[in-house]
Amino acid sequence: MEKSEQPPEFVGWWEVMFYTRGGQSRDTEGIIERIHSDGRFEAYRNGVRIAAGRHVDFHTGPPGFTNVQQDHHLLGASARELAIYRFVGQTLEICKAPERDGRPDRFESVTGTSIVHIVIRRISDKDPRILN
Repeated sequence: MEKSEQPPEFVGWWEVMFYTRGGQSRDTEGIIERIHSDGRFEAYRNGVRIAAGRHVDFHTGPPGFTNVQQDHHLLGASARELAIYRFVGQTLEICKAPERDGRPDRFESVTGTSIVHIVIRRISDKDPRILN
């Protein structure tokens, strides 16, 4: 399946508030992310693009979402991820893992796992950090 459209509530600009992989926190200061309706995404830190990729299959449904992502880290390969997510106001919280590890069952990334726990907050298209 090659359904790359993103759910409308995911599309737009986001500020990365919190990112943990395998129980290890990462520096998120200055990182914003843009999610396009066609499945493309980019991440920027202080005006410099630091990552980009494309969801080639994305669908939501109980109990979360599934996507197949083509990513620069994977050198063009595809990786299927299973995730849970929740919206609270303008904040989106996600826990995701490679399909081989199964869908996470709680919002937590534990040391020794491949689970990513991320919190992003929607920002305005007029935010001064956004480059046109």
